[in-house]
Amino acid sequence: MNPNISFLGATGPGAGSLVYSFQARGTNNTDKPIKGISGTLQSDRTLKEIPVEFDFSGADGIQKRGQFSARSFFSADKHGIPFHDFGKDWASFTFSYTYNRRTFSVPINEPAVRKMVARVVFGGAFFEGDK
Repeated sequence: MNPNISFLGATGPGAGSLVYSFQARGTNNTDKPIKGISGTLQSDRTLKEIPVEFDFSGADGIQKRGQFSARSFFSADKHGIPFHDFGKDWASFTFSYTYNRRTFSVPINEPAVRKMVARVVFGGAFFEGDK
């Protein structure tokens, strides 16, 4: 399985901009359907962990060579968190997913997160130390 496209669901640019979710798309590169998949995001800074929801079209899981999407919300009410709080708590995190009793982890470092943020908001201090 290969989660190959990731980005943040957010509003912006400007004051009051919020980060709602992490989203990824991928393809099942195995020769068998994937059943019983689960996942989490864990902040490398706070160690807070939030669940990842998977969406796929097959009734029996992600079909071989089938596409899927994954999404995780940064606030329980799904209303988003301010960019500054996101930068403070989620500047780097790990996307982990489990299927067939194996866990895979994809670290998402601060430069990658900054690149995702740059797609949404241009300018502004969203990470500690930014001026």
